Amino acid sequence: MKTRLFLVIAIFGFAGAALRAAENLQAWPQSGTVQLESGPYRLTFWEKGKWRLSGFAFQGKELFVNSCSSAGTRYEPFPKTPEQLQSVKLTVDGQVPAQVGGTMKGEKLLLERDTIYGDLRLKSCYEVTPEGLTWRIRFKIVTAEKKAKYFWLYTLAWDKTFSDYRYVKNGVTHAGQLTNSQKWFVNDKADALVMYNPTCETMVLTRPLTPIPTEVRHQAIWDELAYHKYYLQLKAPEWTVGHESPEYVLACSARHAKSADWGSLATEMFRQVQSELPPPAAYPKTA
Repeated sequence: MKTRLFLVIAIFGFAGAALRAAENLQAWPQSGTVQLESGPYRLTFWEKGKWRLSGFAFQGKELFVNSCSSAGTRYEPFPKTPEQLQSVKLTVDGQVPAQVGGTMKGEKLLLERDTIYGDLRLKSCYEVTPEGLTWRIRFKIVTAEKKAKYFWLYTLAWDKTFSDYRYVKNGVTHAGQLTNSQKWFVNDKADALVMYNPTCETMVLTRPLTPIPTEVRHQAIWDELAYHKYYLQLKAPEWTVGHESPEYVLACSARHAKSADWGSLATEMFRQVQSELPPPAAYPKTA
């Protein structure tokens, strides 16, 4: 009798384990961070942030304000309930590792996260290669409790040691300095933005790869005391259940540059960006 009972328990336990394995093919850490490394880039993701992006390093130098802040989509008024993680998956060079943890290395690493954030079913995909970060976002409105007044599709908290910026719009370059003055800068429909950090002699290029309808602050930098927060403000869609967004894509890449050279290098980057822009007809009028 005891032997039969043991077999029943063992079979039940095996079936339960198989079911759990089918539901979640990867083991992820219960706390802490996971780092993805490709070429000169290292991305950090934080469990407490529901595996949102929390670090961006180039050639071993962390460029975010710290490794425990969370970048990504936000909207105001802020949702009343915390973000709920539905699934997270990491693919490394086309393979799905059974165990995720520490620093994962490869040529192409892809982290996909699916969450419920307020009224949104939010799907984010981070791809890192030796060329940099490509970040895809799409969403579906699954409830419609309260329409977003401010919809920050992308947010990035860059370190306070970034001191200068340049951006290009319709072939015209604009420039300014960041002084941790608690003011807003840029606030424009930039085709591409470059910020320069003289402390580690690094410049970062941020640019949309798909048409993204924006409003009010468009692309902006909130020049805070402890960081420089980058925002891309999406034009909020009609807040109706079932609305699905197209896939929006943002790219970030970095380059080493001496203080005397970064301006000319930014101009070179902008020429390349301008040559790759889609025609005006490709830009939708609404989100």
